[in-house]
Amino acid sequence: MECKSISMSRVECLTGLRGVAALVVLLSHIIQIYWLRYEMLPPWIRGVSSISSDFAVKVFFVLSGFLIAHSIEENVNRNKGLFDVKSYIAARLARIYPPFIFSIAISVFVFLFLYVFNMPGVAYPLKFPGDAYSARDYLTLSKNELLFSLIMLQGLLQLNGPLWSLYIEVKLYLIYACFYLIILGSKRFSAMIGFSLISYVAIRLNPEFLRYATIWLVGSIAYYMFGIVGRRLNSKAAACLLLVAFIVCTDIAKSYIVSPALSQSPPLILLDLLLAVVISAIVLKFNFRLPLIHDVGTISYSLYVTHFPVLLFLQSVSVYLSDDSILKNVVVSFLALWAALVVGYAGGRLEAKKIEYQTIIIGILSRLSIR
Repeated sequence: MECKSISMSRVECLTGLRGVAALVVLLSHIIQIYWLRYEMLPPWIRGVSSISSDFAVKVFFVLSGFLIAHSIEENVNRNKGLFDVKSYIAARLARIYPPFIFSIAISVFVFLFLYVFNMPGVAYPLKFPGDAYSARDYLTLSKNELLFSLIMLQGLLQLNGPLWSLYIEVKLYLIYACFYLIILGSKRFSAMIGFSLISYVAIRLNPEFLRYATIWLVGSIAYYMFGIVGRRLNSKAAACLLLVAFIVCTDIAKSYIVSPALSQSPPLILLDLLLAVVISAIVLKFNFRLPLIHDVGTISYSLYVTHFPVLLFLQSVSVYLSDDSILKNVVVSFLALWAALVVGYAGGRLEAKKIEYQTIIIGILSRLSIR
């Protein structure tokens, strides 16, 4: 039976949801950097800030799984049942790297500025005397972590903490492409090698990779079950379900064998699995069409990868000026919010040219004979 892909209105709704998630992460980090340092702040605020930010990141992972499944299906439909890997890689590179490189440039600029002018975070701790909490005491930068960051392994997490989730997500793009080729039976041997190697590296670099892979895959399952009009649960959704079941069982077995003392508590992967299902239901059920939120959604990726060094920079300036008044902190918090949005918008302009970048990348890949 011929299937009809998700409508543009649904994609617009998902853009609005990404905008909500990006704002939640931004506000959570403003609270973390500027306000959690006060002892008088109620303890529950820290809990709400942490939980809301964690929930928003999981929303990003569910949406990513949903939209990547959509992207691959569109790719296959355009190519009459064949998966054009070259086009897929070009699309991902064009979408991810321009704002990402911009975020690295922002991070390096912040570090060099603080280093040259002996600012807090480099010359001395990035906090006021008597602070109860500090998001960062010192900021670091090395050639190795810059290189590792550029190839999406790890790095720059002191300067730009949110990048940790991007490193996981990019590996999931590659793993899922290999997984899809295995399902199709196309280039199966090469795809299995790629799937195994990338999975091994991802798990070694981030012990929580399996948890977030599960959340991501729930998003792709939601797409195959409900995102395509006229098609219900099919072989691709079933394959994803089997992979999720394997990951969950492996993680549970590992937790009981490696950490038997913690076996009385339910493994976190089960809680994340339940949360991912709830998020998927919200994504499929509700529409988010607020104009302002939609505008933020169009720059959500750029905002996510650029805001943290901006917030740290303004915190460093604040500590350097030695004005520890609450009024000053309110002003700095609002300045940080607007500065992060402005920088995120600038990165979003790069993201908006992804079609042009994709054309250039396809040309380069063609010259390299990558098919």
